[in-house]
Amino acid sequence: MPVCADACEEALPEGLAQGCDNKRRKGGLEHLVFMKCNKTFADITDLAEWTQKIQDGDLVASGKLLGQKPKGSFTKAKFSSSTPEEVTGKTDTYQFKDYNSELSENKDIVFWSAIQKNYQKYLLGVVDTEDRFRGFFDNYSPEIDDVIEEDINGNTYIDGSIAINTDGIVVPVTVPGLGAVIKSTSQTP
Repeated sequence: MPVCADACEEALPEGLAQGCDNKRRKGGLEHLVFMKCNKTFADITDLAEWTQKIQDGDLVASGKLLGQKPKGSFTKAKFSSSTPEEVTGKTDTYQFKDYNSELSENKDIVFWSAIQKNYQKYLLGVVDTEDRFRGFFDNYSPEIDDVIEEDINGNTYIDGSIAINTDGIVVPVTVPGLGAVIKSTSQTP
């Protein structure tokens, strides 16, 4: 049994075994949001502030997406012959497909092309299907491209993945009504 010094003691998180009604979170990513890197929120849960940032052109959102975040990839290193490898880092990858199309001016393709080209100038946020927000991230790397299926009955869509370096599970902030604000305020592609 490992022994640690009193100075290394850490309080345990609140236990979850007391509940008898197991609730489940729904899956799916709803939107990716991008904000100018020199902007901040005073209160990330304030829908009026979200609305103002969108109207001021400081924040833009994707259309509705088909997306997910699978289990992250962990980096490990061995620091001692007598102990197992330790986790030294983690990369989360958000994967998405965007089937929204604007056919007259190709605004959807222009949008994603600009994100891919200029992502270092934008902060990234992720909104899931239950208005839980994760972000803003400044250390991310996107891979975004269009896919053209081979048959006339197929689709053309944007396929993307965004890798984010994290140091654990990203705790979301619930922002009730965020998806509705994005839908009603944004000029999404």
